[in-house]
Amino acid sequence: QVSAPKPAAKPSTPASKVEDPKNMYNGFQHVSYEVAVRPSTPSGFVNMRWAPSKSADVQCIYYADTVLQVLATNGVWSQVYDMMTDQCGFIMNEYLNKYLY
Repeated sequence: QVSAPKPAAKPSTPASKVEDPKNMYNGFQHVSYEVAVRPSTPSGFVNMRWAPSKSADVQCIYYADTVLQVLATNGVWSQVYDMMTDQCGFIMNEYLNKYLY
């Protein structure tokens, strides 16, 4: 008796929802300005991630008013640099306040 091969299982996440690692860095513009970290709650913290994605691993955390240098931004994420710890990563723009001089 011969059995027909089973069809491949469908992915649980639609392909349009999966982040393409080749494209996650597209659209970033080089900039240079300082920002202060602004958590959603005064006693909270903000995650710096290894890549511009909420699913990327957390590299370190920052509390309110920590000053960081923005190196690039795409409108949603900023690539930031911490001069005190020599750390570089990504934080969502909604958690950053740009300093106006």
